Amino acid sequence: MVGKYTGLGWENGRTVYRAKFRFDNYGNGAYSIVQFLSNGDLLFNSIAGSIRVTTK
Repeated sequence: MVGKYTGLGWENGRTVYRAKFRFDNYGNGAYSIVQFLSNGDLLFNSIAGSIRVTTK
């Protein structure tokens, strides 16, 4: 099983971003604030500390 983050466009509701993570506590950011950085990377906290996911 895989955890997923999906970003939707404000104007049309279409998917503009999708990231998949392993199904374990290291990728579990359910309780944290998920942020996009200025370069498009995804940043959130997990039980293992801060996780930065590069989108390029």
